[in-house]
Amino acid sequence: METENIVTQGYGQVDLTSCDLEPIHHIGAIQPVGFLVATSLDWMISHVSENATDFLGGSVQTLLGAPLSDVFGKEAVHDLRNVLIMLRDSEVSVLIKRFLASTFDQL
Repeated sequence: METENIVTQGYGQVDLTSCDLEPIHHIGAIQPVGFLVATSLDWMISHVSENATDFLGGSVQTLLGAPLSDVFGKEAVHDLRNVLIMLRDSEVSVLIKRFLASTFDQL
């Protein structure tokens, strides 16, 4: 597929050089095939999408403030922490940190 032939509604012509202009830090909706769960630094659930209960059960109120391990299990949270530790100093992490810093400096 040729990138110069891609046109998106409302954005016109799109190519790989314009990908960095996508407002991905402004979440307008969660796709119905997934859900969002965000945690605080101590792994307590701080944000959930409205459709999270379709996947996890319970209510938004019971999910908010709950330990992530109560919802996904201790082993899953342990594995997630290990992956995040490996990514912390990786090249990908450095790029993400630069992106976030530049994005939030512009807000």
